[in-house]
Amino acid sequence: MSLTRRAWMMSPAAAIAAAQRKPLRLGMLGTIGHPGEILSALPKAPHVRLVAASEDNSALRQRLPRNKSYAGARIYESAAELLAKEQIDLAAVCNDNGARASVALDCLRRGLPVIAEKPLALTLDDLNSLRGQVEKGRKLTSLMKMRTDPWFLAIRACVERGDLGEIVQVSSQKSYKAMGPGDWRTQAETFGGTLPWIGIDLIDLMRWASGREFVETVTLQNRIGFGNLGAVDNSVASLFRLDNGGMATMRIDYLRTPGAPTHGDDRLRIAGTEGVAEYTAATGVTLQRRGQAPVVLKDLPAERSLFLEFLGHLEGAPAPIPYPDLFRSVEIALKAWGAGKSSSLQPVQL
Repeated sequence: MSLTRRAWMMSPAAAIAAAQRKPLRLGMLGTIGHPGEILSALPKAPHVRLVAASEDNSALRQRLPRNKSYAGARIYESAAELLAKEQIDLAAVCNDNGARASVALDCLRRGLPVIAEKPLALTLDDLNSLRGQVEKGRKLTSLMKMRTDPWFLAIRACVERGDLGEIVQVSSQKSYKAMGPGDWRTQAETFGGTLPWIGIDLIDLMRWASGREFVETVTLQNRIGFGNLGAVDNSVASLFRLDNGGMATMRIDYLRTPGAPTHGDDRLRIAGTEGVAEYTAATGVTLQRRGQAPVVLKDLPAERSLFLEFLGHLEGAPAPIPYPDLFRSVEIALKAWGAGKSSSLQPVQL
């Protein structure tokens, strides 16, 4: 049986082939967010070596030498210093949201491929500048990982098979425990907002899994209580009109109780004219088709790796997140975030 590209990227054969490739020197520009998605994949890519890392936060920087993931990497106080002193072939930009676009643009203009934390940018101007670099042939992706998880891959497969018919409603949720005082996410200049930080994942997931486009939105966002959160909205709700007249809803909060068994509670439900597919951590993936009893889907697709697929993209494979999707999801998130800053509930065109 022939291997698909995704299966090949995760297979032992791929690791052997990778060992014969030209070595790539990886620089980690910032260490916050989800750098583990990159670091955990390095054993499957032996031709990639982490040679240097930068971290603006002195407390975080002092911990890096004790972290085995950074063993052997030279540590710098800033991305600018690292880029000035190191010769790298690949940049992982995992700094704070406010500084991300500037550093990613600097790397792309130097000809470096970039895998960046999400969101790629906090302004449409910065997003368009990143798009311009890709149009010049630069390689870029973002750690919007939800589309690589087995349960969401299974729901997308239900949609693609036609199990749900025409999609009418999509709903999603992310509920997180609040961060502590002093966290970088409590400062407006470094964080931006809850919707672009968390909502970008759900917006990308809902568009990708449902196959429907978003055309209009109304958003409400606020912080109630939790004064230590500073500028962080701890409750966000968005309503989107789909391109076929259907609707999507997104709920985000930092209200998950400290005693909850996990940090987050992610949910997705897609309902169509022929059935409903749904994921919660408690139930797994369930599918109910019209006229049939609900079933729990057990044979889920294998988990994908955005980092390994991005390495394949550098060698000519398709981008792990198609570029139109990559930029469109960020654009929608930024416009929905902007809609939530208005006192009006007038819909915003997307």
